[in-house]
Amino acid sequence: MLAAAVLAAVFTFDSWQRPLEHFLWPPKVGEHGELAYELVSETPVRPYPDAVSARLFVENDGPEGSPEVGVMIEPQGRLLTAAQRREFEDSLSKVSSRGGSAAACFIPHHFLRYYDAAGQKVGEIAVCFCCSGAVSTPALFPYQGGGPLHPYWNELAYDRERLKSLIESLGLPADVWCRERDEPR
Repeated sequence: MLAAAVLAAVFTFDSWQRPLEHFLWPPKVGEHGELAYELVSETPVRPYPDAVSARLFVENDGPEGSPEVGVMIEPQGRLLTAAQRREFEDSLSKVSSRGGSAAACFIPHHFLRYYDAAGQKVGEIAVCFCCSGAVSTPALFPYQGGGPLHPYWNELAYDRERLKSLIESLGLPADVWCRERDEPR
């Protein structure tokens, strides 16, 4: 009988997890009743430390429907120096948070691809300047943290202005297909 009660409690965890979490840690609520953004932590990221080189790839920006759109500006990518790679990586961080909202776009046009000594790709950071989103493949850290009772979400973030400055200093465009954001509404 006791075993059955324990099993019932375990299998119904989803039904009591959220009320218990809200009781123990009342959520922060915004002025309109939505879950407010809560920063849990922000830590620097050092992606793919075993990679011996990194190349920056940027998709072409042209008139909509043009055959050049979606083609990499430099098909082999731009080999970054150690200092440029460090500057790119210094702009990255792991942000852990609860609540808030996410961008609906994420159509990346900038890719930092990491290679080992044999020239094999070991990882990639994809960046969308339009929504300020970034993702790593393979993932640098788990998407969720904090345990089942009080979870938080991890995301790869970057300093937009710092990264934009680096990319433009290399003679490459940063705002690829982000015109909608800059136009008056």
